Amino acid sequence: MAPGDGAALVRRPCSAQLDAALDLTASSAACALGNGIVHPLETIKVREMTSPAGSSAASIALSIVRKEGTGALYAGFNAGLARAVVQGGGRLFLYERCKRALPAGYTKDSDLGRMAAGSAAGAGAALVGSPIDTVRTVQQSVMRRAGTQPLPAGSAFGVAAQLVRDGGVRSLWTGAGAAVTRCAVLTASQCATYDRAKLLTVGFAGWADTDVRAHLAASMLSGVVSTTATAPLDNIKTVQIVSKCGALQAARLVWSGGGGVKGFFRGWGSIYLRLAPHTVIMFCSLEWMRTRLGIRPGSQ
Repeated sequence: MAPGDGAALVRRPCSAQLDAALDLTASSAACALGNGIVHPLETIKVREMTSPAGSSAASIALSIVRKEGTGALYAGFNAGLARAVVQGGGRLFLYERCKRALPAGYTKDSDLGRMAAGSAAGAGAALVGSPIDTVRTVQQSVMRRAGTQPLPAGSAFGVAAQLVRDGGVRSLWTGAGAAVTRCAVLTASQCATYDRAKLLTVGFAGWADTDVRAHLAASMLSGVVSTTATAPLDNIKTVQIVSKCGALQAARLVWSGGGGVKGFFRGWGSIYLRLAPHTVIMFCSLEWMRTRLGIRPGSQ
């Protein structure tokens, strides 16, 4: 992304390694910012996916606040923040690098090339961040005022230790298959849609590539596409982690508990309410930071 009129800092003579470090930092910061703002919606989404069919996001939110207090909406916040930095920042950072590393026959500016790069970046980042995701999901799914607490309340390290004691180190990767697939689909749909939508917006509206209006429009469309693409995998992953079962069994539970196909899109509204603002905040803040730092990830 080229710096805008006077908006960017003076381009500094520096190494590609420093540029890469700055880009990774900006990517992680953008994801952490988005996650911090929408975390309560993520908690509601997890509870909705593990509640009886017919429970609405609004009723679940009210129930959490009344029975457990407002603080329960921020259950797993530390783990969620760590996940945003490691997995979220990692997939955005790797996306641009994967586009440049595409084999012959792919073009980094083609939709197919973008989706291939997004899938690889998302899968790699999710594999590393899966243990953090498992801890966060467990923290968010446990009711704090349940009669007996199966897990230590509040502490991410306590939850991780309990999981290891109960099922060994492998238990930290419970749901990793669904998580890796979901993140691959998310990054492919989110980043590829954003890139394409920004190009179309710039072309039709005549806005500059650095115009925040182009970033806003592209990220809003990206939020709709990525929510629809990842909802089934999000449901399977959540049920798999909470029920401690395999992906196939989790899919059957989603099917039987959610009334067939529509069960895989259960919580779509909650996912969108969380993912859409997160996508807007993430991309707009990342574009701003890249401009201010004079980073052009596509040309490194």
